[in-house]
Amino acid sequence: VYHFISNQNRPDQAFTTVRAKKTGKANAASGKIYVTIPPDHFGPIPPENDPIRNQGVLVGEFWADRLDCRQWGTHFPHVAGIAGQADYGSQSVTLSGGYADDEDHGEWFLYTGSGGRDLSGNKRTNKVQSSDQKF
Repeated sequence: VYHFISNQNRPDQAFTTVRAKKTGKANAASGKIYVTIPPDHFGPIPPENDPIRNQGVLVGEFWADRLDCRQWGTHFPHVAGIAGQADYGSQSVTLSGGYADDEDHGEWFLYTGSGGRDLSGNKRTNKVQSSDQKF
């Protein structure tokens, strides 16, 4: 079982500073990490990796946002919609509502994009698709 958590100084929930609140959670920091898995984990998250609830992550669980997903080990990046590496695979995919052609049907979704935007400025307000992506 992978155990590495540095939670001593983290709050229970994700948080933003007063200065960062005007940008929503773009500058949020993760709260405590409740599930202990390596960053390249694939597959189910069993009870032995869940020291808080001792049940693991169950099929059908859902969270309010990506920061909650991060706390429970289901999606670590708080901005990127795809967690993974090109040569290794993807551990998780999340929807953000940022792509007009995405479809969310509850138990399945159609994911139409990741990246393709110029993120050199404000990452949250740039909604313009500036380039095609490579497979």
